[in-house]
Amino acid sequence: MESLDIEGVSPANRDAVMRLLESQPGQPFSEENAAIDRDNVLDYYYNHGYANANFSWSFTPAAKPERAGMHYTVQEGTQNFLRRSW
Repeated sequence: MESLDIEGVSPANRDAVMRLLESQPGQPFSEENAAIDRDNVLDYYYNHGYANANFSWSFTPAAKPERAGMHYTVQEGTQNFLRRSW
């Protein structure tokens, strides 16, 4: 993969999301890694109160074999909290 662009991740979540990614520039392009990234990112958001988070990805083939430019789009949605009312 030649590049990885990520949009839609708020500054508060960016470091945590970046640590979850299998795909990294310099690695061969892998749809499997993109699927793992999707699952990891959505698990993170769901576990932090973003029930409507969404993740999509696309790629642009590069001149070198097994290389591509990856683009991830995250829609965080609204973070919700549950409160106890006893």
